[in-house]
Amino acid sequence: MATKRVLICDDEPNLCFILTHALRPLGVETTTAHTLADATDALRQGNIDVMFLDIFLPDGNGLDRLPKFREEYPLIPIIVLTAHGTMRTALEAMKRHAFDYITKPFDVTKVQELARRALLAVERQAAESSEPTAPPKVGDGDEMIGNSGLMQEVFKTVGRVAESDVTVLIQGEGGTGKELVARAIHMNSHRATGPFVPVNCAAIPETLLESELFGHVRGAFTNAVADRKGRFEQASGGTLFLDEIGEMPFDVQSKLLRVLQERTFQPVGSNETRVTDARIITATNRDLARAADEGDFREDLLYRLNVVTVTLPPLRKRMDDVPSLTEYFVSKYCARYNRDPVTVSKSLAERLYKYHWPGNVRELENVIHRAVVMARGNILTEEDVPLLSPPPETERGESIELWLRRLTQKHVDDGRVGELHDEALAGVEIPLFRLVLEQTSGNKSRAADILGINRNTLHAKMKRYEMLDSDGSEDDS
Repeated sequence: MATKRVLICDDEPNLCFILTHALRPLGVETTTAHTLADATDALRQGNIDVMFLDIFLPDGNGLDRLPKFREEYPLIPIIVLTAHGTMRTALEAMKRHAFDYITKPFDVTKVQELARRALLAVERQAAESSEPTAPPKVGDGDEMIGNSGLMQEVFKTVGRVAESDVTVLIQGEGGTGKELVARAIHMNSHRATGPFVPVNCAAIPETLLESELFGHVRGAFTNAVADRKGRFEQASGGTLFLDEIGEMPFDVQSKLLRVLQERTFQPVGSNETRVTDARIITATNRDLARAADEGDFREDLLYRLNVVTVTLPPLRKRMDDVPSLTEYFVSKYCARYNRDPVTVSKSLAERLYKYHWPGNVRELENVIHRAVVMARGNILTEEDVPLLSPPPETERGESIELWLRRLTQKHVDDGRVGELHDEALAGVEIPLFRLVLEQTSGNKSRAADILGINRNTLHAKMKRYEMLDSDGSEDDS
């Protein structure tokens, strides 16, 4: 078998040297190019099996040239090299049919694994004598921030599934950004010009959810004074996003299953069968497999929903993204309120990095939003985020008594008056509410029962602690 050849196109000689030595254990020959022109010449000479391609090169942009390379050399897997692992980069790489991409600085083991997969793909293509299937086309998108490996995998999945109409189930804790992922899939699909219709299944009373989804005809029930289109019709030609799908009543689940199977439905009170052309994306913070085992969710519906599953990591598992997220939210809210740019103090940055973020990215956004609004100067400090307290009895190993003693001493030393009770209570209640809601799979009524408080009281406290969406609904997305 002929020795495989790998082309490395990057304008940094040191990086080319590192890649060459990283690939040597694979038994491949490498050739380097420092410009797009040099890479084009190397490809024309033939015998290139795999290519590593940088984005920013002296004579052009690697991503912009990628489609031409793919058109002229469709059998060569091209792995994109980038120092900026944003969602936009990931989507653009997939849009332009890259085999994969990797961020700098990279792990040698990961480079070798990518090269092995690319070489295996070459062998399979040769054996099958067929061209590779092009990855799905997607569009732009930089709403989500994350350079961590976990988020890079999410971006890649979004890029691969966006163009198809496959049903996607998005899983993750409250505040991880499930609706952002759903919108990214929609906006980077062929349905981008169609409507994106979100429905929070937990926020709509059970008696009205069926009508909300499928519509109704006049006289179908009390107060049905006119025909009304449901969300399936409203989303025709676009995407219907069913958030908190795990809270959907069992009888409505049956009707949803029929829509997924037959693409038809009947409005409430009507015998007319209508056709829907909406792509379905769902999201949940519950373990639907366990719910199905316990009889709370239809197993056959679960199979229909999770054709592709995207799992979003909690923020505490990707803490390296906190600085970039903080910078993004600071810029966002300074621009919104026409404020002069502000910076984050070193002590606050350290505090943000060490905090456990039970509310995930949405909690971080709320904290920065409040800080930008309340800040008295152009530097955000710890005093601008008084509700951000370390959780008692957590991984810090600090007892509640010691935590309260230190918090009290700080208020006394700083001469702060009238804030201690609220901050101490928030420091206990916020992680407590998050924990109970997590254990009850987001069921607020059950959480209130376990806490021994009224559901309205729980709602009011969650609102006070900015644990709700802007429209006042519970933050479970």
